[in-house]
Amino acid sequence: MKIDSKTAKTILLEEAEQEAQGNIDPTWQERIESFSQICEGTSKTHIAFLGTALLAKSVNIKCDALSVKAGDDSPGACSARGLAHGVLVPLAPKLDINLGVTGREPLNNQPYFRIMRVSRNIPVRGNAQIAIDALIDLLDIINGLKSSNEARTALRAFIHVRRNWLLEVNG
Repeated sequence: MKIDSKTAKTILLEEAEQEAQGNIDPTWQERIESFSQICEGTSKTHIAFLGTALLAKSVNIKCDALSVKAGDDSPGACSARGLAHGVLVPLAPKLDINLGVTGREPLNNQPYFRIMRVSRNIPVRGNAQIAIDALIDLLDIINGLKSSNEARTALRAFIHVRRNWLLEVNG
């Protein structure tokens, strides 16, 4: 499944504007804050993946949030790496969204460059399994969303939390 980059960019910009007006779902905010805290002690790359999954679902609710590459044979497989590289990563600094990592291709490293989809049995080191488990718990909830408006609500909370994370980091 192809995720239209132009639509994704429009949605990200719209939700960043909505976030600035303060319309944030407290349940999603709490989930993303908790996840961000877990990733601080393990692997921050998962933060970029979560943002990408939320953006993909906001564009097309049929997209599989666990999908890393469009070549995956699951229904709704889409390219998270392409969406991250083409839309989320270039716009994040302009929108003051902290993705946890600063490289141009955050999903072109462990564990994302070798896998087709995220699962609990991907090989990770040490305490990184905690972050994978938390990520999959969130992606399962995201895959259960019924509409792109629900996904956009979660995306807006992601933007809110990660903007505030940037403020905390930069003090």
